[in-house]
Amino acid sequence: MKRLIATVLLVITAGFLVARIPGHAQDPASKASLDHFMELKLEHSKSILEGLATEDYEMIATGAQRLTALSLESSWNVHTTQRYLDQSADFRRALLVITEAAREENLDRAALGYVNMTVQCMECHRYLRKQGSAK
Repeated sequence: MKRLIATVLLVITAGFLVARIPGHAQDPASKASLDHFMELKLEHSKSILEGLATEDYEMIATGAQRLTALSLESSWNVHTTQRYLDQSADFRRALLVITEAAREENLDRAALGYVNMTVQCMECHRYLRKQGSAK
């Protein structure tokens, strides 16, 4: 079962990493800032996955907490539409599940939370891509 979960998580992460979403034209400074922000999001997502793969509950919780903090920064809020705000809230709820599961040392629940978080990421990026403002 753990091997299946690890395989599913790796496939989802690979899809997340490959899904580099082209954005609209930006000035170089804002593009560099956005690129850095996206790299931070990926780093924290990877640390959650690494924690899941190694059953390092502290790493899982820390990665989820850092992503939560990042999701509250102004750089996160590229839109103010209700749909975008709802998607951000869904993302944070998925991170809360991951954090709680890590504290409870419930690997399966944390892994399912990670899958949900990844789905939330992809749905939001798909929405932003349609709006013409996603990276």
